[in-house]
Amino acid sequence: FPVTISCPTAQTVLVKKNRDFYFTGMINAGRFTFFGKEFSFNYDKFKINLTNTDSLRIKVLSDEIDELTGRKKLVNVKTVIQNLQGELLIDNPNNKSGVVNFAQYPILISKKDSYAYYDQKSVHGGVYKRDKTFFHLEPFTIDSLDNFNNEALSFAGEFESAGIFPTIHEKLVLQPDKSLDIVS
Repeated sequence: FPVTISCPTAQTVLVKKNRDFYFTGMINAGRFTFFGKEFSFNYDKFKINLTNTDSLRIKVLSDEIDELTGRKKLVNVKTVIQNLQGELLIDNPNNKSGVVNFAQYPILISKKDSYAYYDQKSVHGGVYKRDKTFFHLEPFTIDSLDNFNNEALSFAGEFESAGIFPTIHEKLVLQPDKSLDIVS
């Protein structure tokens, strides 16, 4: 499966009835990596509930070619999505053995608002404070987490600019420098 789980923080997994379990840690799903706590796996629905995702890191294709494989290299998107809540559909619930290839899986369904902040030191020395400058992402769905096109990264929402501009209703999209930002 293109989904793996590791629990570096608590180093425990609480197994419940019917192969359901709860854990804190990291989930790799295709090119998406989720960090958080209060995750729960539902075996019957073959999904992970992302109850408290601290951050989501995404990898995209670069223009650079890997000499060994001849394929484009994967690089991290510079912008991290935070405070995500939703579901990670691992595969079709009737295909738990993975016999059939359903290319649209894994699927991420964001069910509540999440955020992109610009307070990292690498962004103009960290001058943009997260309580005043941020992008508020509306709930979204992305499928094919292991083979999506870079152009598929598009998130509707609002940009708050510490009062410099009125609230801007726009889309957050992948930029040439591999950050997520509004179209300028």
